[in-house]
Order: sequence, then C-alpha cells, then structure tokens
Amino acid sequence: MEGRPRAIISTCFMFTCRGILGYSTQLPLPQDFLGSGVDFPVGNVSFFLFYSGHVAGSMIASLDMRRMKRLRLALLFDILNVLQSFRLLGTRGQYTIDLAVGVGAGILFYSLAGKYEEMMSKRHNVGSGFSLISTH
Repeated sequence: MEGRPRAIISTCFMFTCRGILGYSTQLPLPQDFLGSGVDFPVGNVSFFLFYSGHVAGSMIASLDMRRMKRLRLALLFDILNVLQSFRLLGTRGQYTIDLAVGVGAGILFYSLAGKYEEMMSKRHNVGSGFSLISTH
C-alpha cells in the first residue's frame, strides 16, 4: 500500500456499490434452471452483478500507478485489462455494457476516494488545531 490508501478506499467504494446494485437489480432464476454443484454460490441463486468488478479494479490500479508516475506499469495494467475484456466478451462471460460501466466505475470511485481523502485530511488538520487556511 506504501502509505497510499486511495486505491483501497476506491476499491471498497466500488465493491460496496456493485453489491448494492447487484442485490437491488437481481432477478430470480427461472424455475427450470438446473444448477450445478460447481456453481458459485451453490444452488439456484443468481450471482451475476452489474458491471465488471475485474475491469473496475484493474482501472483503479492503473489510475493509481499513473498518479504515482509509474507509467509503464499503468500501461501494462491497461493492456491486460483490454485483453481481459476481449476474453470476457469472447467467452460470453459478461455483456459489453458491464465492461464499459466497469471502466467508468473505476474512474468514478477513484475520483471519489481522492475527494474522501482530501476531506478527511482537512478534517484532521482542523481538528488538530492546524489549518492550511490563514486567519490573518
């Protein structure tokens, strides 16, 4: 983590939102659906969630590497993300919209985590008697 919590905070935001969206938009499986013992979760439960957490997480990692000026690593994450997207589309693992919204979600939650960090930093500085704003 190297003392940079933004990636962790944005990932927590992203997976929380993904879980809420998935739970609130989940449709029941058809009665004639034949589940398998290797399904996750086990049984006749739909576990498909809206937007790709894999793509969003990779986007968050890429943005964090860009912020740290590790541009080659960020480019590697982007290339792997594109390859992952091709694999998911080719195997029909996810819809195109899931992948596109995953990219947007990664960007959105990374930005929100930055704002959250900034807000908490200001709150901490004001609470400790130190302020960046001059009172003169």
